[in-house]
Amino acid sequence: MRLLFRLFSGPRARQLVGPPHPISHIRPVLYDTASRMGNDQSHPYSLMEFSEGWEDHGNLQLRMEQERLYLFNHTFWLDSNTRFLQGKEEALQRWEANGDKSPESKEVVLSEFYSQWSIQEASRQAKYTKEWNKRNRLVIKLAMGHQIRLWKESLTKALLGQ
Repeated sequence: MRLLFRLFSGPRARQLVGPPHPISHIRPVLYDTASRMGNDQSHPYSLMEFSEGWEDHGNLQLRMEQERLYLFNHTFWLDSNTRFLQGKEEALQRWEANGDKSPESKEVVLSEFYSQWSIQEASRQAKYTKEWNKRNRLVIKLAMGHQIRLWKESLTKALLGQ
């Protein structure tokens, strides 16, 4: 039991999530690193920050891919939502210029806009989804590899009694 506790405990990285972007509606994520040094550290800087192990390379690659995926996602939705809001505003301006101010005519104008928007964006959305899935699978693969390396390290330390 003690071995399992040591194997699955230890420093954890935290992800800090901010409020959603007003247009993309994507919440920014700040990735924190788990400290491997104890609180008795007397050096003013983290010397582990510059560790040269291959494990750190894997963690760095994971972090970079996570940030690339976030940026890809944010950029797509920022562009898509900006164009959507602009198109919706133009549709509403045409409705106001039409003269028929009834709620029913507004619903018809918006319904036509939404339908046209969905058809217009279907191909772009499909390409985005395919690319997002590809990038997300890479992030999952890297995260699994990183976690396996951490478990191996913990198991080795636990078995050696460190």
